[in-house]
Amino acid sequence: MKHAGGDRSRDREQHLTHRRRVMVGVLGAALALSLSQAVPGVADEETAEPPAVAAPADPAAPADGGSADSGDSAGDSGGSGNSYGYGGGATGPDPLPLLPDDPAYPVPEPLQREGLPDEVDVVPPWQNNEVCDPVDRPGMVAFANLVSEHYNRPYYSTSRTCLAMRSEHYDGRAVDWALNAHDPADRRIGDAVVTWLTENDGEMAKRFGIQSIIWNSHVWRAYESEVGWRGYVGQSAHADHIHFSFTWDGAAMRTSWWTGIPVEQADLGPCVAGDGRFVASRAPRLAGCNLGPVAPQDGEDASGETEEPVGAHDPAGPTVGTTPDYMQTVFTPYLDTELAIGDTGEGVELLQKALGTEPDGVFGPQTAEALREYAAERPGLRAAGSAQEQTTDTLTWLMLEQDMYPTLPVRSTELTLGDDGPAVMLLQNQFDLEADGQFGPMTEQAVKDAQLEAGLAPTGVVDGATWQAVDAGKGGEWTLSSDYVDALGWTWVDGSIALRQSDLPVADQ
Repeated sequence: MKHAGGDRSRDREQHLTHRRRVMVGVLGAALALSLSQAVPGVADEETAEPPAVAAPADPAAPADGGSADSGDSAGDSGGSGNSYGYGGGATGPDPLPLLPDDPAYPVPEPLQREGLPDEVDVVPPWQNNEVCDPVDRPGMVAFANLVSEHYNRPYYSTSRTCLAMRSEHYDGRAVDWALNAHDPADRRIGDAVVTWLTENDGEMAKRFGIQSIIWNSHVWRAYESEVGWRGYVGQSAHADHIHFSFTWDGAAMRTSWWTGIPVEQADLGPCVAGDGRFVASRAPRLAGCNLGPVAPQDGEDASGETEEPVGAHDPAGPTVGTTPDYMQTVFTPYLDTELAIGDTGEGVELLQKALGTEPDGVFGPQTAEALREYAAERPGLRAAGSAQEQTTDTLTWLMLEQDMYPTLPVRSTELTLGDDGPAVMLLQNQFDLEADGQFGPMTEQAVKDAQLEAGLAPTGVVDGATWQAVDAGKGGEWTLSSDYVDALGWTWVDGSIALRQSDLPVADQ
């Protein structure tokens, strides 16, 4: 099994009158792990900056603290030249002390997820914070919503303003969940959650894409799960919250807890250009960065074309890298759009079609109630107190998107005759074949038929464009106005709609 970045001849996606399908992958909840840690002898982090509240935050939640210990962190550096260190650090192996069960302080049973594969997601080396991009990642938010609701401890903080240190809070991959290790109820909840995540060689943590956990003066790291817990030393003992830090796959909700398909090749994260800018893409980066040919220099922009020298790079100029065609959907332009009651326009019409309400383009009470009901029934989303308060965020858009495009989380996975596993089962389900997980002649023929229908070369090899065509073939139909199609960067082709890739905005995920 390989990973695809295949060319696409034509993307024939069709809009549905919204047949709700079981969302193959997205449960929707995400752990955002706050503090980063490193290998022995390498400093870990937690800044002294009070957390910038994102998601429900407890006004009484204490600030994090930590010293800016020097040292290189583990993982791919991304070539940024960032010499900042993490605050705090790990010591030697030290089992986490657990309180005994007490009927006076009952703890809910762990979360359940049906349909998890036998295989567990691959664990990459430590993935440093390399960029300042404090935008909450959907996997982190989904995890935080999931555990905070399940255990009735609703307060957590996520991304925060960048300082001259490293922290996964600075690139949207960390969350601090407010629990008090000195409170007997909170302590038992915290102990139970981190034990569930880290037992069995850290199986559940790996399924969420959690790369580290800090709790009660102890730290656990997925890439050395065989070591177990270590002691943790820093200005903050993490006795007032649990810090969760995510890999890039975990942050993007591409791991098996959400998709049912284990990550086999880790996303290495954004490439960082020489001036600190970085490539933001929805697709995982599976190979090293090669920014030499497009590194910005005096008088040039990131494409290498000469500009009038103005003494600074124009941030509105071309960017380094793009989102692959096969990761584009009709939702792409709206993934960072917040819609609320009273809004109007094409984005509202798309939302209404996805929710199955009247697509009049006006966000009124009916749309608000439908959105609130959707949030209430989706694990990982959080319903507002009233329909009037319900808004869209990136996580909501992603879940609606994956309802319509269930293969989206695996579109970088290439399949061919002889392959097997959960991704093959997903493909077979889309073709209504027996889902035995074996890519045999019948599956190959179904792939070729889908490729011919989509105007692709009938190779029988599943690449990104083929996954896209499979979703389009299963999609159903949405009736769209010509103006709406044009506004989204689509075009009419033989009575259907297809993306004009050159016109479609690139989502910064």
